[in-house]
Amino acid sequence: MKLRQKTLLIISVTLTGLMAAFYAASSAILLGSIRNAEKQEAMQSVKGVRSLLVQTQEDFRDRFSDWSAWDDTYTFIQDANKTYIESNLVPEQLAALRINLILYVNTAGQIVYGTGFDLKNQVYKPVPKALRDRILRRTRGDRLLQHTDLTTKQTGILVLPDGPIWITSQPILTSKAE
Repeated sequence: MKLRQKTLLIISVTLTGLMAAFYAASSAILLGSIRNAEKQEAMQSVKGVRSLLVQTQEDFRDRFSDWSAWDDTYTFIQDANKTYIESNLVPEQLAALRINLILYVNTAGQIVYGTGFDLKNQVYKPVPKALRDRILRRTRGDRLLQHTDLTTKQTGILVLPDGPIWITSQPILTSKAE
């Protein structure tokens, strides 16, 4: 092998080695940067979704606060009068509030009144059996109907066999919040 060929071979091997080292270093740096950027973007997306869920939950809870602190509802829980149902739980009202179901439960844990509602067809339907059973069962540690004071409101997503639902449970009070 001539000196010229050896020199070219050494330069070629050196350049190939340098290129491989440069590629490995830049790949590691770029891939690490891309991974960090993707991780930050995912975290921002999760924060956004969480914020949206919290806001939706608060809006949902607040939409029914007026109903739970109302003299008519308070009286209805005590006497289950039909007038309340006929004037307040009509399809137009349930559709306007976007209610799929509503249950009134007294302090003894008995369901005073409950109905499901099909928003699409605007017709009444039965309350899901799994929800009715859960209300009546009132298992220990189930926070759904636990209200430690007059301001406690339980709101969140409840997973039933038919699928998840937004739910809020609020104490029924007079219009003066008593």
